Amino acid sequence: MVHVCGTACIDDIPAILAQEDVNIARVVFKINLPAVNLSSAIPNLGFPYIETDPERLAKLALAHLLGRGLRHFGFFGDDTSFRNWSKRVRIPFLNMVGAAGHDYDFFDFPSRSRAVVPWEQEQKAPRNWLRRLPKPVGILAVND
Repeated sequence: MVHVCGTACIDDIPAILAQEDVNIARVVFKINLPAVNLSSAIPNLGFPYIETDPERLAKLALAHLLGRGLRHFGFFGDDTSFRNWSKRVRIPFLNMVGAAGHDYDFFDFPSRSRAVVPWEQEQKAPRNWLRRLPKPVGILAVND
C-alpha cells in the first residue's frame, strides 16, 4: 500500500493535513488514494474530513476554568490563519462567558500581511495585553 501522509497515518489509511501542503492533497486526490483530511485549514478538498467542534471546545474550556474558581477570562487568538478557526472558537467562548455573568477580554494577533516583525517585537502586544488583564484570569488560547 502507498502511504502519503502530511504528519499522520491512521490504521494504514493515508491521511493528509491540508495546511501542510495542498499540493500533496491534489496528488492524493488525482491518483485516487483513500484519504482523510485532519485539518480545518482547507476543509473542501473532496476528502472526508475530521474537525473539532468549536462550540464544544469553548464549553469544555469554560467549564474547566470555572471549575478552578476563575471569574475573569481572556481569549488569545489569531484570526489571520486557519480559515477563521480562532474566530469560530472565540465567539461561542466569549458568548458563554458573558452569559455566565463574567467579564472578558480578547487578543487577536495583528494581520501578518504587514512587514515582517522580529519575534521579540511581536511579543510586546500580547505581553501588554496579559499585564492589563485582571488577575487571576483564565485564558483560552486557540493556537499552538
